[in-house]
Amino acid sequence: MVVQPHGMLTRRSLSHAAFDKLVTRRLVARARMVMALNPLELSQLRNDFIGIAACVVTNAVAVKPEVRKDDDPPTILYLARLHERKRPEVFARAAIISRREGLVARYLLIGPDEGEAARIRAMAEANPDVDLHWLGPATSGDVGRAMASAALYVLPARDEPFGLTLLEAVAQGTPVVADTSSPLGRELQNAGVARLFDGSAEDLSATIRSAVDDRALRERAKAHGARIVAAGWGLDRLGENLEQIYGQAVAM
Repeated sequence: MVVQPHGMLTRRSLSHAAFDKLVTRRLVARARMVMALNPLELSQLRNDFIGIAACVVTNAVAVKPEVRKDDDPPTILYLARLHERKRPEVFARAAIISRREGLVARYLLIGPDEGEAARIRAMAEANPDVDLHWLGPATSGDVGRAMASAALYVLPARDEPFGLTLLEAVAQGTPVVADTSSPLGRELQNAGVARLFDGSAEDLSATIRSAVDDRALRERAKAHGARIVAAGWGLDRLGENLEQIYGQAVAM
């Protein structure tokens, strides 16, 4: 048995912790391998389930670049659920601040409403000079086109377990902005296609403005984004990793 919790066995509530002690711990202990999404989850799993065999296996994306369309003014994109944990409000506040600081841009939010749409609409109506719009949910076919049409993709969520949309954006040649708590964001920053912000709307605004003005960042993402994603998080890479892990598990 191989287990991949996807971040769901860390930071559990008291009721979940009790269930884990009675049931989950025994199941995980039986697994020949436990796969974590990132080094932080790996450390937490090893601390909570002492003695397990564990490794890091990230998510992967299919790299299928769309034809890029660079709009003028530039489009700053949020594509995720409109849920409090994803912090779309921080994105909207950053848009308002950026407009006051002189950045002319179009701010789009795409994703299903999970409690925050009314607040976003109210902020847009209260600031009619800001080109801020929520377009509703997207189909799978819309994601690549939306990413390829953006100058910058922003994921404001804190403590995001992975953040697959960051890879989907970079694969389309679009640089990204993520919270400093994002392990994937840090890896993409090291690859030269991401910027990080400290969690506040003020710093997000400053980071957006800096990234939009950074021609080298945008050109690097456009020229190398698909290759960076394919090399580190492509489906072929994931398949090879899983084949090795399953082979090791069978041989244990």
